[in-house]
Amino acid sequence: MPGIRFVKAGLVFEGAKALNHAVDEFYAIEADAILLACSEIPIALHSRIAQDMRLVDTTLALTSACIDSWIETQNRGDLCSPNNSTNF
Repeated sequence: MPGIRFVKAGLVFEGAKALNHAVDEFYAIEADAILLACSEIPIALHSRIAQDMRLVDTTLALTSACIDSWIETQNRGDLCSPNNSTNF
């Protein structure tokens, strides 16, 4: 995808232009949501992501889920307990 190649080359503005066009094309065919499943895409579309709840930054979603899981484990106090089968 040209937008990703632009971002990798440090041409974020050009990448944003190409990726915004791609997003608009998906919405034109009535996409309910778009998964931004490449770490370069949110770099170029950061301002649009903040305004459009249909754009899902998968890196942010994974990071948030990991942090939430860690916090829940800490609150339960069972991280690395003898009875926890998920010890590291």
